[in-house]
Amino acid sequence: MQLIIAKKIRATTSSRLKRAAFYYAMKGVIRLETEIVGMFLKESGFAALFVWMLYSTMKTNKEREANYQAVIEKNQDVIETQAQAFSTLSQDVNEIKQIIVQDSKN
Repeated sequence: MQLIIAKKIRATTSSRLKRAAFYYAMKGVIRLETEIVGMFLKESGFAALFVWMLYSTMKTNKEREANYQAVIEKNQDVIETQAQAFSTLSQDVNEIKQIIVQDSKN
C-alpha cells in the first residue's frame, strides 16, 4: 500500500501537491491503523474471555478425569474381590453336588 502511495506522490509534479498527497495518504493510513487498534480493543475482551474459559474447562476436565480414574481403579478392586468370592463359591457348590450325588447312590 505504501508503495502505491509513493508512486502516486512521484507522479505529481509540484512539491506542494506532493506534500498534500503524502499528507492525505498518511492520514488514510493512520485512520486505518486507528480502526485496526479500535477493533482489536473491542475484540480483545472476548479473546481474553475465550482463553480463560478454555483454560478453566481444561482444568476442570483434568480433575474430572482423575476422579474417574480413581473410581475405575476402585471398581476393579471390587470386581477382583467378587471374582475370588465367586470362584470359592463355585468350588463349594461343586463339593455339595458331589456329596449329594454320592448320597443318592448310597
